[in-house]
This record gives sequence, C-alpha cells and structure tokens, in this order.
Amino acid sequence: MIGEIDGSHFYLTQEQYQYLLSHYDSTGIPTYALYDAQGQQTYKQIGFSGVDPFKFEIEKVLK
Repeated sequence: MIGEIDGSHFYLTQEQYQYLLSHYDSTGIPTYALYDAQGQQTYKQIGFSGVDPFKFEIEKVLK
C-alpha cells in the first residue's frame, strides 16, 4: 500500500494475481482498458500513462 494514494487497497495471493492477469489478458497491474458501445476493446495500457493520454483515449471511444 502506498500512503499517498487514496482509495481501497487489496493484497492478492499469487494465485489471485495470476488469475487477474490471465483473465484480462494482461502482464501487469495496473492495466487500463476501454471498450466501445459494442463491447470491443479500443485501448489497453499496462501501467499508468498519465491523465492526458487516457483522457484522449476516452474522448476517442465516446465519439
């Protein structure tokens, strides 16, 4: 847990961690994904790329 980051934090077992990675086709946490209205994934980023690039991708998928 990082004290400067608000919100809920959870410790995962290795089994839980591996399940999340395989279930969401990821290689790390955090993973951010956006889906369009048809349920198609339009964006995926492993690790935090910053607010501005993420906002740009949200605006693209909402058009």
